[in-house]
Amino acid sequence: MKYIYFLIIFIFTLQIYSTVHAYQHPLAILWEIQNGQVIYYLKREEVLAITETSVSTIIETIGKDAFGGIYADIKMNKLTVNIKDPSLENSLLLDKYRDCLLFNIVNRSLDELKVQFVVTIRDAKRFGMSDHYIYIDIEVNDVITRPNLPPGPNTQPFGPRKHVPIRPRQVNPKVLGGAGIFNRNMKHKGIVIRKTCSIGFYAHGKNSRPENNPPSYIITTRSCYIKDSNLSNYLYIRNWGANSSQVKDLKGIGIRNTDDPSDSELFITDARPATIIGGHICHSGFGTHVTCGNIKALTAIYLNEDGSSSKGLIITDMNTRYEDIGGTVFFYKLPELRYVDLFGILVILGSNLAAALPSNIILENTDLVLYKL
Repeated sequence: MKYIYFLIIFIFTLQIYSTVHAYQHPLAILWEIQNGQVIYYLKREEVLAITETSVSTIIETIGKDAFGGIYADIKMNKLTVNIKDPSLENSLLLDKYRDCLLFNIVNRSLDELKVQFVVTIRDAKRFGMSDHYIYIDIEVNDVITRPNLPPGPNTQPFGPRKHVPIRPRQVNPKVLGGAGIFNRNMKHKGIVIRKTCSIGFYAHGKNSRPENNPPSYIITTRSCYIKDSNLSNYLYIRNWGANSSQVKDLKGIGIRNTDDPSDSELFITDARPATIIGGHICHSGFGTHVTCGNIKALTAIYLNEDGSSSKGLIITDMNTRYEDIGGTVFFYKLPELRYVDLFGILVILGSNLAAALPSNIILENTDLVLYKL
């Protein structure tokens, strides 16, 4: 019996070892690199972002009317500068940055694209267009109008998850960003009346004091709410892989990341905007868990089905599922990958395209403050 006992332990140890080493970081999947290279590539992205700001300032100074914007390729460690006037490439002011610069001759300046963006929105609204993205695509030097194609039921993240680590049962499971929310019809007990969406982040009142135990607010998308007078909106929270909605520990600074055997929780230390096209952006949601993509556009609007429009959005190429809507959108930061900066929440999703709303717009309109470390 002793030998059987040790054999089981040995097999179990091998299973744990295999599970841990099968995990691939979302940024490693995005950039097609090894886990150990993620920090190096994040540093590269950080340097490119600083360089992009400097180069943009120079080009706008010497030839604003001919500047078509900049986009980054993190894997290639390059910035592509769109210009209408080829002579701008020869400016001596750019000499210190040339190792990471490529130049692309385009037909439209950034200012012209912004005018085209406004005109396109006006025309789309006049013709009653709905369920469409409209955004400035710097890479193709054009304004894109694209219908929202819903994600298929089999949509996978970049590189499907190879495992789900088994963790001990928690007495008071935490409710974190990215956890699931679902509705139940209380007139018919136990019936779920819509698909799950996800928690974005926590906020509190501007004048609230911690010692007074102020109320916390869970921020998510309006898609979680059902406009039906015959139904009551009872929202239940469910963690990844859980069969029960019995969660009690409301912690306002964490993001669920339980696919990672090392860092099951990510901590929000601050919030910041998206600044560089081609830079990484990630989300945590009930459907695809934590996945990452690239920032495709910093200027975007969505025309809703009811005739309204959602402004101030950014466009990403993150793969998503319906259950991810409302989930946390964030950036990894240096030097430790367990600490992140919040961007906002996932508000619109489709096939290989998703829109996120910045947290500053949400907080300004609700007069709330972000919970953070």
